[in-house]
Amino acid sequence: MIRLGYVSENTKADLLAGVGVRVPVDLRGFGLPPLEAAASGVPVVATAVGSIPEVMADGALLVPSGEASALADAIDRVLTDDNERLRLLAAGAARVEHYTWPAAVGALVDLYRRLSSP
Repeated sequence: MIRLGYVSENTKADLLAGVGVRVPVDLRGFGLPPLEAAASGVPVVATAVGSIPEVMADGALLVPSGEASALADAIDRVLTDDNERLRLLAAGAARVEHYTWPAAVGALVDLYRRLSSP
């Protein structure tokens, strides 16, 4: 294992672009690592914990936490099944669009309009 320490956003994008699949497991919190991978054009296999199922929906191949064989099978599937890989790439890119600044601003404006209308 090589520990890189801090890497810039550009370097992170370059590193992500060079991987076959990103596998963030047992992440708590918002789920930014799977979104970063999807935004970089990398298919995602992740455990179905925390906010990851909501954030990634069908944009990641989700497996139950703690099930190593299911995780291995999902990784193998993404690396060997071109159709599944392409599906995840497209679905991941679509999920990323839900979390852009324009999408966030649009959702906030819609909320304000609904709250302010009688």
